[in-house]
Amino acid sequence: MHLMGIINVTPDSFSDGGKWANAQQAIAHGIDLMDQGATILDIGGESTRPGAQALTWDEEWARIENVVSELARQGESRGVVISIDTYHSQTARRAVASGAGIINDVTGGADPDMFATVSELGCDYILQHSRGNSQTMNALATYHNIVDDVCAELRERRDLAVAAGISPERIIIDPGLGFAKMGDNDWDILAGIDQFNALGHRVLVGASRKRFIGRLVGDDSADRDVSTGVISGYLAQHGVWAARVHNVRSSVAVLATLEKLHQHTNVR
Repeated sequence: MHLMGIINVTPDSFSDGGKWANAQQAIAHGIDLMDQGATILDIGGESTRPGAQALTWDEEWARIENVVSELARQGESRGVVISIDTYHSQTARRAVASGAGIINDVTGGADPDMFATVSELGCDYILQHSRGNSQTMNALATYHNIVDDVCAELRERRDLAVAAGISPERIIIDPGLGFAKMGDNDWDILAGIDQFNALGHRVLVGASRKRFIGRLVGDDSADRDVSTGVISGYLAQHGVWAARVHNVRSSVAVLATLEKLHQHTNVR
C-alpha cells in the first residue's frame, strides 16, 4: 500500500497549520517524508477543515508554487509522485505543468471546469466524497445508511467525471473521512471499506489525526498517530491503494510489522 505524506502549506490546517507555511520549511518537510518512506506527497495551500476560510486559486497557487516545482524535481529521481490538494481547476492546471501527477479534489468536482481540465491534462484524479463546503458540511451529515449513501454519491460523481472525458483508470476514490461526517460515520465507513473497493477504482483513505480519532484517544498528535498507524495496517489488509498520513514513519513501521507476521504465518 502507498503512503501519501501530507504537506500543509497553510497557517490554519487542523493538525499542523503554520508549521510548514514557509516554502523552504515545506520543501524540507517533503524531503523528510520521502526519507520516511512516502511514495506520494500531497501538497495543499488551503485548509479544508470544517469552518476554514476559502482562498482564491491565485492565492492558493502563490503559497505552493515553489514547493510543488522543487519537490517534483526532487521526487522524480526517487519515484515519488506529487499530488496537489486543490478544488481549483486553475491551480490543477499549473500544478501539473510544474510536475504534479495527481489532483486530489476534496469536493469531487465542485469547480465546474475541474473534470474537463483533468481530462485534458491526463493526470490521475482523486474524487473525494463531501457535501457542501467547509462552512456548511457538518450540517449536511445526515444519512440513511452511511456506506450505501456515500458509495451512491461517489458513483454519481464518478459517472459525471467519466462523461467529461476522465479515463476510469485515472480515477481514485476517497470516501472523505471527516468531510460531512459526524458521530460514528467515519468508523462505519472504515468498517465498510470493502464496498468502496468494489466500486472498481483505486481507493485512498485519509484518516490521519482526524477528529474521530481524537474523540477516542485525545488531542495529542502522538496518540493520534498511533491510532492512525493501526488504521493504515487495517486498510492495507483490506487492499486499499493508499493511506494519507502526517506521520509516515509510524505507518511504515506498522506495515512492516504486519508483513513480517504475514510471512511467518504462511511459513508455519
